[in-house]
Amino acid sequence: MTYNSIRVVKGNGGYGGPLIITPTEQKHKFIYITGGGEKPEIVDKIAELTGMEAVNGFKTSIPDEEIALAIIDCGGTLRCGIYPKKEIPTINIVPTGKSGPLAQYINETIYVSAVGPAQITLANEEETVKAANVEKTPKEAKYDTSKKITEQRAEKSFVAKIGMGAGKVVATFNQSARDGVQTMIHTVIPFMAFVSLLIGVIQGSGVGNYFAKIMTPLAGNIVGLTIIGFVCSLPFLSPLLGPG
Repeated sequence: MTYNSIRVVKGNGGYGGPLIITPTEQKHKFIYITGGGEKPEIVDKIAELTGMEAVNGFKTSIPDEEIALAIIDCGGTLRCGIYPKKEIPTINIVPTGKSGPLAQYINETIYVSAVGPAQITLANEEETVKAANVEKTPKEAKYDTSKKITEQRAEKSFVAKIGMGAGKVVATFNQSARDGVQTMIHTVIPFMAFVSLLIGVIQGSGVGNYFAKIMTPLAGNIVGLTIIGFVCSLPFLSPLLGPG
């Protein structure tokens, strides 16, 4: 049987990738654990392009050695990092970056998020894998379904679609809030602390007052104000002149 490789890129607001998913004789199945077993749109497309078998992770389980790809819809909890920790390529259909207790295992080489059907394409021809002497198996899962992770059923229903849509919206807002907090912690707050320290040094040393006395005569006419505006706009002088 011939398997095809696919290329998966991140969607709007996503993280990671691009990933090249290449099925082999051993790894010719992919698992999806989303919305209590609800099948995302990308599952059918991946199965069609690659020839792999899709397995509902909420109803069955397969050995990690057979999993070529994992599909999740995690908004930033433990599930985001479970499969990256096992070095299994992971697709998150919601825009979640490196987050959760296992965030250290999430990186751009094994994880991609905010993925929809438009982000999945066939890879280059040289990346196509031909797996010979592999018996073609039916798409229906042949594993024991007695092991239940959840009582929810994976039925294509209107309510299930609403639930998945709401989950994507909440995950998007959650990730946006997380990104905002990270930006404040790593960028804005350190810069505010630096500026506060610089202003304190300048005020304490009197350098600002010295420059203010020099430039006071220029403030009485339009030409002087223009010169002051030009001088204050110089990046290397503005920290010194501002406090004065």
